[in-house]
Amino acid sequence: MFIIPLYFFLTFSVRAEFLGKFVIYNQKEGEYATLSVLNKPKSVTFAPNPGPLPSEDVSSLMALILGVSIPKEFSWNGLQAGNFFDRPNAILMINVDAVPKGIHLNLGATEKFPLIMNEMATEMYEIIPLTPQVTLASHVDNIFEGKSVVRSVSHNTHMSMTGASNGQDSLTSFWNEAQESWMTLSGKGDAKSSLNKHQVLKKISSVLPPDFHYDEVNMIVTLNTKRLQVSYNMDDSVNFNIFSEIVFIMYQVEELLLNKDFVNDGVPDVFTFSITTLKALQNKYGEESTQVQGAVLLIEQIIQKVSSSFKRLYNGNIFIASLTTGSDVSVLKDQKEKIDKVISSLKVTDNILDQRIPEIHISEKLEENAKHKLCKSIQNFMTPNGLLKFKCAGESLDIYRSRRTLSTTPADGVVEDNWNLASAYDKSFPAIWNIWLWFVVGFTLTVYAISVSMWYMDPGDSIIYRLTLQRIKVD
Repeated sequence: MFIIPLYFFLTFSVRAEFLGKFVIYNQKEGEYATLSVLNKPKSVTFAPNPGPLPSEDVSSLMALILGVSIPKEFSWNGLQAGNFFDRPNAILMINVDAVPKGIHLNLGATEKFPLIMNEMATEMYEIIPLTPQVTLASHVDNIFEGKSVVRSVSHNTHMSMTGASNGQDSLTSFWNEAQESWMTLSGKGDAKSSLNKHQVLKKISSVLPPDFHYDEVNMIVTLNTKRLQVSYNMDDSVNFNIFSEIVFIMYQVEELLLNKDFVNDGVPDVFTFSITTLKALQNKYGEESTQVQGAVLLIEQIIQKVSSSFKRLYNGNIFIASLTTGSDVSVLKDQKEKIDKVISSLKVTDNILDQRIPEIHISEKLEENAKHKLCKSIQNFMTPNGLLKFKCAGESLDIYRSRRTLSTTPADGVVEDNWNLASAYDKSFPAIWNIWLWFVVGFTLTVYAISVSMWYMDPGDSIIYRLTLQRIKVD
C-alpha cells in the first residue's frame, strides 16, 4: 500500500528534518474541536443528547454511517441503527483547522457534537485517519475493490494525505511551494501538476461570494460590508494561499459536477476538503484582525456553497459533516517566553536549529542519536503539569489507544506468550459467522414447519390422498 511510504516521503521532502512541535493538551470537552452535521439522509439518525464524541471515533462514525465495518472498537453510542439496505451514497468532510478563539462558524449545522481529544492525537491530521496506517477513504475503497470516487484537497500535505486512497478513481491534491502549483496524486502514485499560480489567480473571480470583489489588474481582493472593509493583496503568499485553497476546492467540485455517472453506481464515495491556511493568516495579522474576520466570512459562504452543490449532486443522499479545530496561536504567544527559554537552554547553534514555532526543524547532518537526545531534552524542560508539551516526530504515528488501554499496558518484562490472548480471527469472521447462524436458524425452522404440516396432514388435504383413495375403492 503506497499511502504510508508516500506520506513519509512527502513529509520529509517538504519539511526536511522534522524534530517535533509544541502542542496544547488537557483540553476541556468540546473546547478544541467540534463535529457539525451539515446534511444527513433519513437513514441516518442520532440519539438525543448522546454526549461528546471521542476524537479517535470520528472516521469510525463516518464508516458506520456508510454501513461499512471498522477495524477497531467504537465506543460512542450516539449513532442509532438505521436501514442497512438504504445507506448514504457518499461522505463529504469539510474540515477547517485553527478557527480563532471565540468564533463559531455559521454553517447551518443541524447537529453538533463536541470532541473529547485523545492525547495521542492533537492535530487535525491525526484525528481524521481511521487508524495511523489506514485512512477512511482507503478503508472504504478497499472494501469496494477500488471503485469508490475519492477526492482529497488541502494546501497542507499532511491534511491532503488523510483523505488519500490507492483506488483507480482516487485523486489527492496539495500545494507545491517550490513549483507554485497544485500537485495531484492518483491512486497509483502518479503525480502531475494541476493549477499553477497564474491559473489560480484567473479563477478567483469565479468562486468569490457576492460581497467579495477581485481586481485582476492590481491583484487585490476586497470585502465591503457594513461591518467589514478589508483587502487582500495576492502578491502576499499568506493572503494568496487561503484563496488558492478555496479556488482548488471549488475547481474539484466543478469537475465532479461535470460527470455525474458515478453518483448511482452503487459504490459509496468519500470526499475530504480541508482548509488549513487560516492559521498563517492569524500569525500574520492577529486572531482579532479584520483580515481573519473576512477570511472566516469567506470560508462560511464557501462551505455552504460546496455543501449545497453536493446535496444537489447526490439528490440529498449524502452525509456532510464539518470538523473544526481551535487555534493555538494565542496560547503559543502567551507561552512564547517559556518556549524561548526552552530553546535557549538547548545551547545549539542556529545552523543546526531551524525554529518555526510551534514546529522545530533541525539540520539533516545531525546524527539520529543526537536528534533523539535533543528532542528528549526539550520534553524534560517542559513542566509535566503545564499547558504545553513537546511531541517528538513519530509519536503521533503510534497506534491510537484509549486511556483505558494505556492504563492497563503491562510493565516491561512481561512475556507476550503468557498473556493468554484470544485467537486472532480474520476481519470477515463476524460476517461469515452471522451468515451461517441465520442460515442454520432459517433451515431448522423450515424443516420443522414442513415436518409438522406433514404429520397432521388429512386425506382431504393433499392430492396424494385423493388419488390413492380412488385406487383403494377400485381394489
